[in-house]
Amino acid sequence: MILLKYSFDTSAFIQPFRDYYPPDVFPTLWDLIGSLIERGDIIATKEVQFELQQKDDKLVTYVRRFPGLFVELSDEVQREAHAIINHYPGWVDPYKHKNMADPFVIALARVHDLTVVSYEEEKKGRVKIPRVCKDFGVRHFTFVDFLRDARIVI
Repeated sequence: MILLKYSFDTSAFIQPFRDYYPPDVFPTLWDLIGSLIERGDIIATKEVQFELQQKDDKLVTYVRRFPGLFVELSDEVQREAHAIINHYPGWVDPYKHKNMADPFVIALARVHDLTVVSYEEEKKGRVKIPRVCKDFGVRHFTFVDFLRDARIVI
């Protein structure tokens, strides 16, 4: 078992970095997050990396600084992701690349007892990360929950 804490979804990088806590205004926050990544407390799947790279910007430059951030999926994680995908038909559309990383983010967390961090909120009648986490017994944090749990105060 990997001894890590957080499995980051694409939204846990994009919304804070690009919209709410940009590094030019909150440099200390991103230095602290970088320290957690370097310690191995934050990981993400290669699928998250693929989604991030759809826009080549400062966020992509930031995450490139951390070669250990994006992990390959073990067979166990892939099997778990397959089970999650089968449980929610239509949630992932391989032709639109929409939500492609989500089941893998959750599967990684489930297999390695991590907490999923995303910027998604539960929406009645829609399949979103918080609902899937709840259904599969995986802890889910919003970005602010993560900041509190990691004791990041700026």
